[in-house]
This record gives sequence, structure tokens and C-alpha cells, in this order.
Amino acid sequence: VDAAKHRVMKAQELRRGLDERKDALKLKRNDAELAFANAAKEVRAMEQQRSNLPARLLDLRQQMAQDLGIAAERLPFVGELLEVNSSAAVWQGAIERVLGGFARAVLVDDKHYRTVSSYLNERNIGTRLAYFRVMPQIAGNKTSGPLSLVRKLNVAPGPYAQWLSEELKVHFDMECADTL
Repeated sequence: VDAAKHRVMKAQELRRGLDERKDALKLKRNDAELAFANAAKEVRAMEQQRSNLPARLLDLRQQMAQDLGIAAERLPFVGELLEVNSSAAVWQGAIERVLGGFARAVLVDDKHYRTVSSYLNERNIGTRLAYFRVMPQIAGNKTSGPLSLVRKLNVAPGPYAQWLSEELKVHFDMECADTL
């Protein structure tokens, strides 16, 4: 009888312990499902885009373009317009790190700048988004050295090519050297 009473008392304590473990496992499962869903979303974004921009930025641009009635292609990220030359593939990781924040910036044509600026200033978009006003530029006289980071990049042709090339020359004309 004593053993049976003791077992019944222990059963309630054991049940509480099992319920706690079960709840903890449910929380871990929910966290894992959320992480998997986010990873799957990133993979889908990478499959749809030739750049490796985060899906949240692509979604933000899509929403902004839809709200403003501007084609998303008219609001490109810098990283979508740049490509490392195949001959400079060994430098790709370093170049991507150097261009980091600049590559995640949106280029906005001068005629849309005021609209985009107002849109972003009036909302809490939940993240930092850099954007640059693209105005016609005159080609500079500056030439990059043979080992310059700028020479290791291809700029996509189009309305932003001239502006982007000049910005790269001004801000990213860095020598790529194998050693100090």
C-alpha cells in the first residue's frame, strides 16, 4: 500500500516533468520551423534573383514599388548591377565585403527621388535602407590602376551604368594586393 501511494505521488511529479519537457520541445520545434521557413524564403529569393541580397530587402523594394506605382526594375539595388569579372573570381569574397552596404543600397532616378524619399521618411520600414539619388553625371578624368577593385567589376549596361561607374571610381578605387 505504501509503495502504491508513493508511486501515485511520484506519477503526478513525473507527469509535471514530462509536460515541462514536452512544452520545451514544442518551443524548440516552433523555433526550428520558423528558422526553416526563413531559410526557405531566402533560398527562393536567391533562386529568383541573380544577386544574394536578403529576401527582406527584396520584399521591401517590391512593396515600395507597388505602393508608389513604380516598376521594381526602376529601383535596382547596386548589387544587382554589379558582377565580379570571371578573371577576378578569387577576389569575389573580398570585393563583396568591401562593397557590402553600398551593394545593398537602392538607386533612385532623380524624377522619382522625392516620392521615394517621402515614402521612406513617412514609414517605419523596420530596417535600414540606403538609397542614392541618381542624377546625370559627366565622366571624370580619373583612371583606375591595373589592380584596382573597380577594374575587377562589370557594371550592367543601362540608365544607371554611368553614375555607378563614376561612384565606384570615386569611392572604391582600391588596390587589390595579395600581400602587404
